[in-house]
Parts: sequence; C-alpha cells; structure tokens
Amino acid sequence: MRFFIEMMKSMDGNSFIMESIQYLDSTNWRIREEILNLLIIRMMKEISPNLNFEHVTGVISKLVNDENAKVRFVAREALATLAKNGDQEKVMQSLGEIVVHNDFVKIVDILNNNTIVTFNEK
Repeated sequence: MRFFIEMMKSMDGNSFIMESIQYLDSTNWRIREEILNLLIIRMMKEISPNLNFEHVTGVISKLVNDENAKVRFVAREALATLAKNGDQEKVMQSLGEIVVHNDFVKIVDILNNNTIVTFNEK
C-alpha cells in the first residue's frame, strides 16, 4: 500500500484514479478494499471534469457484486463519492446501465442522504 500512497502524493487526481483502477482486479480482497479507500480519499480532494467517468464507473461498479462484503460496501461508497464530487449525471447514467436495481438504489440513497464527506465542506 505504501506504493499507492506515494503514487497518490505524486500524481494529480485523474492520473492517480486512472492508474489505480487497473489494480482493482486483484485476487486479494484486502488490496481491492484499500485501493477503493484510497480512491475515495483522492476523489474527495480532486476530480477533474475531463476524467473518463464512464470508464471509472464501469470498473468500480464491477465490485458492487464482489464476493467480499467489505469490498461491496466500499465500492458503493466510491461510486457515490465519484458521483457527488465528479460529474453526477455521467456517473448515474453509467450506473443505470451497469448495476442491478438494488445496488443502484443504495448508491442513490447514499447520495440523497448527503453522507459523503468532501474536503470543501465546513
């Protein structure tokens, strides 16, 4: 994980996000969980409007049905953070095409209840 933390410090938000998501297919659930946590931290700090939201949403949404409950939970949180701090319309449109209805409802509920924290909020 030290590698990812150093990478997060040295790269801009979009570069870190795009570079990190390729590791979400790890066979180790702890790695998937921790990468998602780092993505959430980075997305709370910085997301550029030119991020490929459809691609990132597609990669993260695969983990909504992960075999591990912790990964499933953090994947939902990551998608909600991406939507809240990025381009919500693009993310929600992509999600509607990818995830099953129950997971979509959970993510929308997280967004509607404003349980996602951003560094810009007081």
